[in-house]
Amino acid sequence: MTFKIFGRNIAAVSLIEIMMIFTIIGIVTLACANLSKPKYEYTKKIKLYTALSELESAAKILTKEGHLDFTTDLGICTGRTSAHVCTDYADQFPGQNNQLPKVSMRDAFSVVDVGINTTAYANLATDIEKNQFKYLQGGLCQRLSNVFNVPETSVNCSATTNVAGIIDDNNAYPTNFAEFQPQIYLPNGQVIYIGKNAYTDFKTTSGTTTRHRLIVEPVYSDYNSMSAVESGVSTDSGVYCAAMNAFLPLLATNTSISFITLPNETRARAINFHRHGGYCVPSGASDFYYEYLEDMWSKNKDYFIVYVDIDCRKTSTNDKQCGTDRLNEDVFAFRMYRDGTVLPDYASGFPQDALTAKVLVKDKADMFGRYRNLADYAYANMPLNKAKCYASLSGTYQKYNYYDYTGMCTFNSDSIKALDDCVINGESVCKAILNKPSFIMR
Repeated sequence: MTFKIFGRNIAAVSLIEIMMIFTIIGIVTLACANLSKPKYEYTKKIKLYTALSELESAAKILTKEGHLDFTTDLGICTGRTSAHVCTDYADQFPGQNNQLPKVSMRDAFSVVDVGINTTAYANLATDIEKNQFKYLQGGLCQRLSNVFNVPETSVNCSATTNVAGIIDDNNAYPTNFAEFQPQIYLPNGQVIYIGKNAYTDFKTTSGTTTRHRLIVEPVYSDYNSMSAVESGVSTDSGVYCAAMNAFLPLLATNTSISFITLPNETRARAINFHRHGGYCVPSGASDFYYEYLEDMWSKNKDYFIVYVDIDCRKTSTNDKQCGTDRLNEDVFAFRMYRDGTVLPDYASGFPQDALTAKVLVKDKADMFGRYRNLADYAYANMPLNKAKCYASLSGTYQKYNYYDYTGMCTFNSDSIKALDDCVINGESVCKAILNKPSFIMR
C-alpha cells in the first residue's frame, strides 16, 4: 500500500499483509519441525542398517577363517590330563571348526595355551604358520578388530575376560555406556562394546525362555563331571540317564555344572552319544524329543551380545557432537551367534521397526531357481528376526516339529511358526532380505 505525503510516495504495510507474512513464516517453521523427526528416525535407521551390515560381514569372514580351541576349552574330548589339557588334540588342530570363538576376549599371543606344544602347532615350520595358529585361537574381540582392520590405537580388547571394566550383562543389560570403555573404534565413528559372556537360550515346553551363561573351561571341582560330559562316558549309568532325561545337572548331585550351560559342541556330543550307544537309549516320544535336540544343536546358536554406539562416544559431558551413550537411544544391542548369524537383540528393547526385511520363496516354476515375493504382502516389511523365523532361518528347525526350543522365534509370548511354503523336506527354501531404510517411504 502506498501513501502520498507532501508530494512524496511512502510505502507502508497493512495489518493484513503483516498477518500474511507471519502466517507464511509459521507454516514454513511447522513444516521444518515436522520434517525433523522423520529425518532423525531415517538417519538412525540408516546407521543401524550400517552397523548390522558391518557385523554380518565381519561374522562371515570369521566363520570362513575358522577357529581353533585352546586345549583347555570344553568341547568333545574323550580324555584330559590333570592340567585339563585335552589329550585328543595330540598332533591335531584343536577343535577346528568354522564357527566363532567360545570366548569374547582372549589374547592367544600373550595368554599361553598350556597344551599348545602337544598339538599340531609344534610341527609348524614357520613363524607365519605359528602366528596364524595362535590368531585362530583368539577371542571374538581380537578377531573382530583384525577383520575391521583398525589401528592398535582404536582397539581396547582385554587379554582375558577376568579383568575389571568389561560389560557383564548376565543379570541385566547396561543402560549407561559412559561407564565403559569401548573395545573397538570404527573409522565411521561408530564404536563397539563386547559383553564378556557367551550365552545360550532354552525355551521349555511351559513357554519360559531362559538365558544361560556358558561355562567354556573345565572347573577343577567338577573336572570328572566335565570329562564325562564331553566324552559321553559315565561311571554311573543310572545317574547319567536320569539326569539327561530330566535335563538337569548331568552327573553328581553336588555339581554346580548344568548340562545346558555347556558349549554347543559339548551338548551336541552328549545328546548324540545319548541317542546312539549311550547307557540308556531313549525310545518313543522321548527319542523324538532328543532327536529334535540333536538336530537343533547341529546349528550352533550360542551367542555373544555386541553393543554398537551408532554415532560416536562422548568425549566429555559437554560433548554436543555425539549422542547420549545410552541403550536404545544411540547404543543398540545385537546378538552375534557362533554360527555367524547376527540379529538385533529384541530382549534388550531394540526397536522392532528399525530393521525390517521381506521374505522371498524359491520359485518352483523358475528353471534358474530364482526367488519371488510371497503372495501375501504382509511378509514384505516386518522385523528382521520375524522374517527369518517365517523363512525357517532362525529358531525352530523344521525337520521334526514346529516348537521353538531356542526362544529365537518368540515375540511377546507368541511363537512364530515357519511358513509352510518355506519348508520342504525339513529344509528352508526361503530367504529373508533386509530392507534398506528409505526416507521417501516415511
